[in-house]
Amino acid sequence: MNIMKNQNDKDMNRQNKKKKNKNYYYALWADAINYQRVKGKNLLPDWKFNLFFSMSMVQSFNIATLFMILRMCGLDIGSFIHNYVDISLSKRLNSFLWAVISLYIPSALITYFSIFYKKKYIKILNEYSFENGKTLKVYMFLSFLLFFIVAFINQKY
Repeated sequence: MNIMKNQNDKDMNRQNKKKKNKNYYYALWADAINYQRVKGKNLLPDWKFNLFFSMSMVQSFNIATLFMILRMCGLDIGSFIHNYVDISLSKRLNSFLWAVISLYIPSALITYFSIFYKKKYIKILNEYSFENGKTLKVYMFLSFLLFFIVAFINQKY
């Protein structure tokens, strides 16, 4: 009987170690999906679209932060892309198109192929635990905080 208990304890420890070594990106998505579904009480049939759109927007801020950091290091990718998007006489339209092409589309593609393609989110939900939105909230807070800190520092460059 004691041997069985020790074996079960070892199995549980292995499972706990596996959970600790999981990908943070997928843990974030599991928390975000569960939080969206619980918050909306699963009444919204379009929870996938709402979550896809909002998380892609947050990831767009992360890409913008990366562009600003690269600019401070002397590599201005944003301006390089902006030169190729100059298709209209309207400066606002060109800026909007630049943001969509260089910030939103990459984050949307990453999100789609890593989470929603072939319903991968189902596997993710089975492997990762629900943190009641804690992981999601920390991620969003840190993403926006880092964006504004880097933007403030970037004003000097």
